[in-house]
Amino acid sequence: AIYLSEYLESKVTLEDSSVTLLLQRVNRFTLMSHYLWTVWSVIRAPQACTFNEFDFLNYAQARWDTYMRTKRTLLEAQEKAKKARPRGWSDASFSSDRRAPALS
Repeated sequence: AIYLSEYLESKVTLEDSSVTLLLQRVNRFTLMSHYLWTVWSVIRAPQACTFNEFDFLNYAQARWDTYMRTKRTLLEAQEKAKKARPRGWSDASFSSDRRAPALS
């Protein structure tokens, strides 16, 4: 809320929809970060000179596990939000962020 208050140059509270929207976007980009570092580590692993160097494959597995766990959590939250919607509302009419694709 503090970041958005400064950025928008207006008072933003935690309950504001712009805070929720920002957090949804950050969570989606967090997934991409985990995915990027997973792929980078797998590509980098054969280039390691010795096995005493950084364990790229172990790091890749840790990032992939975090990616899958985070994705599952986001999908569960998305399903919970769908169930909480008023009857007759579609995804397009309920979503405040029409540009961001749904997770699948």
